[in-house]
Order: sequence, then C-alpha cells, then structure tokens
Amino acid sequence: MTVAEGVDADEAHANAPRAGRCPVRVTSHTEAVAEISGAYTRVTRYLGLVSLVALALSAVASAYLFHAFLRRRLPDLAILMSLGARRRRAQLLMLLEVGMLAALAASSPWSR
Repeated sequence: MTVAEGVDADEAHANAPRAGRCPVRVTSHTEAVAEISGAYTRVTRYLGLVSLVALALSAVASAYLFHAFLRRRLPDLAILMSLGARRRRAQLLMLLEVGMLAALAASSPWSR
C-alpha cells in the first residue's frame, strides 16, 4: 500500500486493508506511544522490585555483620563489667563504639 505524502498516519491506518496479506504494517503515533509507555511502565516496576529485594538483602547482611561484631566483642564487655562498669554503661560504650565506626565508614571516601 502506498501512502500519499501529506496523509495523516491515523487516516492511513484507518484505510489500511484488513483482509489478505499486507506487507506493510501501519502503526499510528498514538499506538506506538502506548506500546512504549507500557513497556516503560513494566521495566520501571521490575526495577523497583529488584531494588526492594536488594535493600532487604543488604539489611539482612548488615544485621548479620552487626551481630557477628557484637559476638566477637562479648569478652570485652565481660572484662568491662568485671572491672566495675555497670552493665548498662558497658552496653552504651559498645553502642557508642559501633556508632562511631559506622559514622567513620559512612564518611570515608571509599564508600562513594
């Protein structure tokens, strides 16, 4: 099918033959935009889901590392308590140390 110059795409689409084999597929601008926006929506939803899964996995890994760090430091906590520190103060000291290490790690140039 030959389309004359200056003919609107929607008009050419409406006049395209419906029966038989047509070697040319006419797609209007509005149909193309609808297909592309649908594909874009599906991709963004998929990437959003992937980012949520990555966030959940990083939270689990962080909790595991935090737990392992505290387990390793448990003897230090026992030593502080045997030297006379109250349990609450020794725990606060450990949390302060972890907080300072986290702040230092977040502000390091290698974390960017």
